[in-house]
Amino acid sequence: MIRLENVCFAYEKEIALRCVDLHINRGDSIVIQGPNGCGKSTLIKLLNGIIFPSEGKYFYQGHEINEKALKNSQFAKWFHQQMGYVFQNADTQLFCGSVEEEIAFGPVQMGLSEAE
Repeated sequence: MIRLENVCFAYEKEIALRCVDLHINRGDSIVIQGPNGCGKSTLIKLLNGIIFPSEGKYFYQGHEINEKALKNSQFAKWFHQQMGYVFQNADTQLFCGSVEEEIAFGPVQMGLSEAE
């Protein structure tokens, strides 16, 4: 389902991901943990198509995820409906003040009405 092959990413000259190989199958549960600055957020941004590898390849359900693929609006819509990204510091509550509002955030961003 998700496959990274020799993925590297750097912020200018600061290497954030170096030669990452990752395979996640449907139904797998994973934990991404480590100290500040080890590349956790960079990896999540890459998996969500916010940034792209400087080297290597990223595949989601057999489709290579890169800038060219996500320029196709139909493909990008499909991909972003499949893959979600919420990074939240519980101490600062980035989005909402209640659990109900938090759960509704994603569907609202996808354009669903309150009734849906």
